Amino acid sequence: MEKIKEKRISKSVKPKLSPKQKAIAVLTHPKDEIDAGDLAVLRKRKKLKNKKAKKKDESHLIEVKIDTLIKEVLERLDERKRKKKKRKTRDPKVGTGKKPPGSSRRLYTDEDPSDTVPVEFSSAAAVRRTFARKDFKSKSHKRQSQIINLVHQRARAAYKNAKDPKTKARLKRAFKYAETRKEASKKKTKRLQKSKKKR
Repeated sequence: MEKIKEKRISKSVKPKLSPKQKAIAVLTHPKDEIDAGDLAVLRKRKKLKNKKAKKKDESHLIEVKIDTLIKEVLERLDERKRKKKKRKTRDPKVGTGKKPPGSSRRLYTDEDPSDTVPVEFSSAAAVRRTFARKDFKSKSHKRQSQIINLVHQRARAAYKNAKDPKTKARLKRAFKYAETRKEASKKKTKRLQKSKKKR
């Protein structure tokens, strides 16, 4: 009777495992004896872990997406602000030239034709003619110095790029004359600045 009871107790405590369950049991716990109930618990735990991991991954992905969206929105807002600032500071467009920072004039455009002086720089005589013109002499010192700088730059570029020896010599003389006028203009500017400070 006692043996039969023991068998019944062992059967109720440890239900029989299928071959698949036995294989899993051997793989997971080779030394321990695992019953079907323990195996079910292990499986549930695994499922829960997997679900938690998936939830974590999903929540992390959602957080990353939200962060990227926020960054994009902030960047767009910054761009809009910059554009608005540019619109406020930008003057009405006349012509299509680059405008140097801090300058009120555009390059390569004739914004004010009444203020324009025709410029020649092919020879020293041409440069002298430019600086002897009435419309050049009637300008302010500031505007005159701008025109002198322009002639100086163009004569220098033409002299550097010339290949024929005769034209190079001619342009060199024009460049040298423009340079002397530029230096004289600089001295006058310094003189005017000193006189302003004394006042």
